[in-house]
Amino acid sequence: MNTTALSELYSASEGIARQTLIVLAYFTGQRPGDLIDIEWSAIQADMVTVHQKKTGRLVDRPLHPVIVDHLNRLHRTGERIFSDTDRTIQRGLLDVRRFACSEIEKVSTGLGAALLGHADREVEIGILRDGINQMPFPVAWKGGEK
Repeated sequence: MNTTALSELYSASEGIARQTLIVLAYFTGQRPGDLIDIEWSAIQADMVTVHQKKTGRLVDRPLHPVIVDHLNRLHRTGERIFSDTDRTIQRGLLDVRRFACSEIEKVSTGLGAALLGHADREVEIGILRDGINQMPFPVAWKGGEK
C-alpha cells in the first residue's frame, strides 16, 4: 500500500462511516475488528480508548484532527460508532494498518510498534501524538470529501 492506494480505498468507500473507519485505522493503527466495535463513549475530546481483543488491553490513542472532523460528521444511531455492515471493509483495513505502521516509523524509529500496541513499553502519549500528526495523508481527507 502507498498514499495513492490509501486515497483510492477512501474514495471508493461508500459513505462517511466507512471513510471514517479508514481514517481511524490509519491514524490509530488498531486492528479492524477492534475499531468496528468502538462505542461513542470511548471517544473523549482528543483521545480514543480501544479495547484490543487479541491482547485484552485497553489502549489510548490520540485523535488526529482529521479523525475528529470525520467523527463530527457521523450520525449517532446507537452506542457503537460503526454498524455490522461496515465489517465488509475489514480486509482492506489490515493493509491500512500495516501502511500506518511504516509511515509513523519514518517519523521516528520505534513509533510503529507503539502505534500498533506491539511495543514492550508504552510510549508517552505526547510523543505518539506528535508522530501521528506528522504522518502524511491524502489531501481529500482534510475535508472528508470524496
